[in-house]
Amino acid sequence: MSAVGTSLWPWLTERRRRQFEAAVGAICPFELDVDEDDSKWWAAGLFDAEGSVSLSSHRTHQGYFIGEAAVTQGSPGGLPTELTRFQEAIGGAGRIYGPFVQKAARLSIYRWKAHRLQDLCALAGVLRPRLSATKGERLDGALAVLSAQPRLPRGNPAWGAYKTHCINGHEYATARIRRYVSRGANTPARDSHQCLECMRERARARRWRIGDGAEDRPG
Repeated sequence: MSAVGTSLWPWLTERRRRQFEAAVGAICPFELDVDEDDSKWWAAGLFDAEGSVSLSSHRTHQGYFIGEAAVTQGSPGGLPTELTRFQEAIGGAGRIYGPFVQKAARLSIYRWKAHRLQDLCALAGVLRPRLSATKGERLDGALAVLSAQPRLPRGNPAWGAYKTHCINGHEYATARIRRYVSRGANTPARDSHQCLECMRERARARRWRIGDGAEDRPG
């Protein structure tokens, strides 16, 4: 076991090094410069063993698929260095999420994920030549499906490509649209827009509830 730890030392995380030392005592690793290509091979090994590639149906666009690549790691405290090293090795693609609480897990769960086709292609560009046949074929299959899809239309098709009315039936052209601006202190403005007619109706109902605007009450 000591020989294994010595050989793998340059590629081990600090947590794994401490585990080796606790098991076999002090390890004297040989000097070895780890270059960029070595990091890519390490990342490919991690993805082969711990990673996954999947396709799921789009929630609102029938016939479209969303791709996902993921690597999950547990940590007793803080972000696992395995995930940050992995992300760096593939050029910074994807994002790291967590911590999550997982049933029966003794450690906090963190997960690197990539969904955008651009990030999945970046992952394949770095790791594909170094992956096992099984994992490589899964990645190839997912990318083939995603790349063959036509460009996804914006919005919900049920509403039409260019909406002219809000969800309550008010015509935008006559109600006008303005950018939402929060009245709360130090609250940033949202990117969404609001229908002014809906806003006026909500304001009128609010005045009725608090006893103001009696002249607006029906009857």
